[in-house]
Amino acid sequence: MTQEQGLEARLRRAVADEEFRLHYQPQVEQRTGRIIGAEALLRWQTQDGALHRPADFLPALESTGLIVPVSEWVFRQAGEDCLRWREIGFPRLRVALNLSAAQLNWRLRNPKAFDTSALRACCRLQFEVDACVVSCAPEPVLKLLHELEFEGADIVLQGFGVGHALESRLWCLPVDALKVHRSIIDRITLDNHAALILASAVAHARALRMGLVAEGAETVEQLDRLEELGCGHVQGFVYSEALPAEQFECLLQSAACARNWGRGMQPLSS
Repeated sequence: MTQEQGLEARLRRAVADEEFRLHYQPQVEQRTGRIIGAEALLRWQTQDGALHRPADFLPALESTGLIVPVSEWVFRQAGEDCLRWREIGFPRLRVALNLSAAQLNWRLRNPKAFDTSALRACCRLQFEVDACVVSCAPEPVLKLLHELEFEGADIVLQGFGVGHALESRLWCLPVDALKVHRSIIDRITLDNHAALILASAVAHARALRMGLVAEGAETVEQLDRLEELGCGHVQGFVYSEALPAEQFECLLQSAACARNWGRGMQPLSS
């Protein structure tokens, strides 16, 4: 058995044994320190307790078609988590789910896939699509993104600012928000060019009335620079790593959980 075949067999068992998990990384409004949303990130927790990130297994899920049942599970699980948070009394959060090219192609072949009605009822659903996918997307994929918007989801262009000259086309693309690539955020306190890229993203978002999130902030210095440049919504380790649903719920509930993170983040109140 080859290494690829072995991984496929393990992933098939993982689907059957429900070894996948969702972790949530908060997105924070700098001005108020409030959690306004979260990105839902897939994890694979094996029987020995090891926790694997998507880079370790996502390509295999897509090449084998296992991305289909796993995606269906992600939508159900995110819906259950968001419903529980709403029942506790928290306002509707923005919850972002990643959509790959393989998932979009699956939806094109199966128009009834992606039943997100339950999820949309208890959160403001966002689909994050990589800029490289959108930059070369054929017309059917762009039409699909418009359809997802019509169904009530926001489309977030992930990885903005790196390698894809989409600025001149933003006005005609099915995009509701921009997510600035973490490599830009890494350099904004060191590199004027990176700061200019972020300032341009802020200007485009404002002109087109789009949302904007800076991904990957790790230091208070970066937070200060982001605020100077007009970027108010931030996701990154400076506030929190991605957390299991129960710990994310604790973060929402308890000021003590958040008091020492970032620059004094406070949890969302009901």
